[in-house]
Parts: sequence; C-alpha cells; structure tokens
Amino acid sequence: MITNLMLAALIGAGLQSASPGPLSLAEAIHIARQQPDPSVSRYDAAARAARHRGEAAAVLPDPVVSAAIMNLPLTTLDPSGDPMSQLRLSLRQMFPRGDSLRLSRSQERARAREERARRDLAVREIILDVRNEWLEQRYWELAREQTLQRLSTLQDLSGVLLSAYAAGRQNSHEVIRSDLETQILQNRLTEIDQQADMARARLARYVGEEALHRRAAMSDVRLPALPEGQEALTSLARHPAVAILEARIDVRETGVELAEQQYQPAWGVEAGYGLRFGRSDTATIGVSFEMPLFERTRQDETVLAAREDVAAAEYSRQALLLDLRRALQIEQARINRLDSAIALQRSGIIPAARETREAVLLAYENQTADYSELVQAELALLDAELTLLRLDTDRSVAAAQILYLTGDVQ
Repeated sequence: MITNLMLAALIGAGLQSASPGPLSLAEAIHIARQQPDPSVSRYDAAARAARHRGEAAAVLPDPVVSAAIMNLPLTTLDPSGDPMSQLRLSLRQMFPRGDSLRLSRSQERARAREERARRDLAVREIILDVRNEWLEQRYWELAREQTLQRLSTLQDLSGVLLSAYAAGRQNSHEVIRSDLETQILQNRLTEIDQQADMARARLARYVGEEALHRRAAMSDVRLPALPEGQEALTSLARHPAVAILEARIDVRETGVELAEQQYQPAWGVEAGYGLRFGRSDTATIGVSFEMPLFERTRQDETVLAAREDVAAAEYSRQALLLDLRRALQIEQARINRLDSAIALQRSGIIPAARETREAVLLAYENQTADYSELVQAELALLDAELTLLRLDTDRSVAAAQILYLTGDVQ
C-alpha cells in the first residue's frame, strides 16, 4: 500500500514538473517569431513570384518560325510544274523597344522588395498583437487574484457577521447585505475569467494552443528601451509601411522609364530560305521596324500618366510619415499622462484607501461603523488597486505601440 502511494506521488510530481510554467512576454514573442504564420508566408510567396516574373521579363520573346508552299498551281497541285512555286522556310526575331527588358526586370525586383516590406510589416504587427494580448491576459489574471483576496476577506467578515447574528448582536439586513456583496464579487470574478479567456484565445492565434493552458508570468513587464527625441523621429523613416511606399515609388519610377521606351521603335530581323524544286534556291534577309508617321500623343500621355503615378506615391509616403509622427506624439503624450496618474495612484489614492479601510475596520470592531461602511472601504481599496493595475497595463500597451512605430530588438 505504501509502495503504491509512493509511486503515485512520484508520477504526480513528474507530471507537475513536465507541465509548462508561466508564459513570459519574451517567450511569447519568440514562439510567435518561430511559428510559421500564413499572414507572413503569403508575402514571401508573392516576393518569390515577383522575382520569377522579373527573370522571365528579361528574356527576349521566342522567335517565330514559319513554313509555307508559295505559288502552288491549283490545276495540277504540282510545285515542280511552275517556276514560281517554292517551299519557303523563315525565322523572325522581334526585339522590344529600347531597354525594356532590363527595365521590366528592375520593376519586378522593386515589386519583390515591396512584398518583402509587407512581410516585415506583418511581422511587426504580429509582435504588437502578441504584446497587447499578453498584457491583457496578465492584467485579468492579476485582477482575478486581487478580487479573490477581497472576496476571501468579505467571506471571513460574513462568517463573523453570521455568528453575531446568531447570537442576536446583528440585524438580518446586515447578513443579507453581506450575501449580496459576496455574490456581486463572485459575478465580477466570472466576468474577469471571461476576459482572461478571450485574451488567452487571441494570444493562442500566434503562439499555439498551448497558450490556452498557461498563465502569463506575473513578474514585472520588461520591454525594450523606448527611443526618444530625434532618434524616435528618425526611426519612423525605417518603418516597414514606409518601405512599402518607397518600393512602390521605385516601381513607378521604373514605369516612367518604361513609358519613355515607347518613343523607341520596336524592330525585328527575319531570315528566310526558299526551296524551288530543281531550280536555284533563294534566300531572304530583312529588317522590320515601326515608323512614327502619326502624332506622338499616345506616348506623351503615357509618360505623363506614369510621372503622375510617381508623384501620387511620393505624396502617400509624405502623408504616411506625418501620420506616423502624429501617432508617435500621441503615444508619448499618453505615456506622460499615465506616468502622472500612476504616481498619484501609488503615492496618494492607494495609501489613502488602505488607511480608510483600517480606520473603518477599527470603527466596526468598536461598533461605531456599520457593515456597509466596511464593505465600501474594502471595495474602494479593490477598485484603487485594479485602477493602478489598469494604468500600468495601459502604459505598457502605449510603450508597445511606440515600439511598433519605431522598431525594437526584443
């Protein structure tokens, strides 16, 4: 019997040691980076496709081979009976206008850079989402612990109150009020658990289903240092969204050069051989090219349109930089306000709430305060602690947003 109990204890200890511990923020980001994500892989595939199109665009078009029997007499269908009859074989090779082949490849390479920038943007957005959802999960799990502590305190007070009521020293309405407040906190716990489960499920989108069974690490949140001043503003130009527009500008500038190639003629070379059935064979060599006989309105308008496309992309880049700068300034101001609120909460509100709770508890023990005042003091302290936790979480979320804008190394 003792052997079986020891064996069961060893198995239980082994299972407990094998179970994963709390999930830290750094580990969550590492898992998200390592785990293949279709929202990232699609841009890798698109970049490879653009690169392949570029290599294909740099190759000359296939030559055209033609074979024909010419001047065949319809009365006899005998090619040897007419001196004009011949079997003609020809080969034609066309050459695109100007430097179109090289420019087409350059344009597709720029499109590949745009897709790679989209991939970098998707990775940065994933890291932002992982940070936000992990922070939310951590907030709700800490809120649950603090709410459970207050619930335990109220339940202990309810036990004392019930004993006093049984001894005839308390009124029934105080007992009813005690049960009501306990049920309200239990309902709040249910809502907290729901929010925690939702944050955990959203986080599992990036780190796998294992996250559904792991708590967030309760240690202090550690994020990379935030850039400040000119360094932060300069880093905005390296944002992947800006890189997308810069690559798009390259695509459209190459499009201008391609449009300018329309002023150059397309030309081709043709060689032919004629077999004349017993008579002297013939050979043909020729060159064909376009002749600009009509006005060049089409080419001019095409080039102007391509240049306007470049201007539109440039304006989009400038507008994006302004938007990124505004977002950075908003988050920096938000952090400053949150720091002030956190300092006030820690140094003023929470100490005052604790002193109030202790004073009301002492008054309740001396029968100079009723139970409702004691409950209000306990709940006020809980609200103050949860407010501080929410402020700390919101500050970390704002810092994560700044890191999304400026970039970081986790």
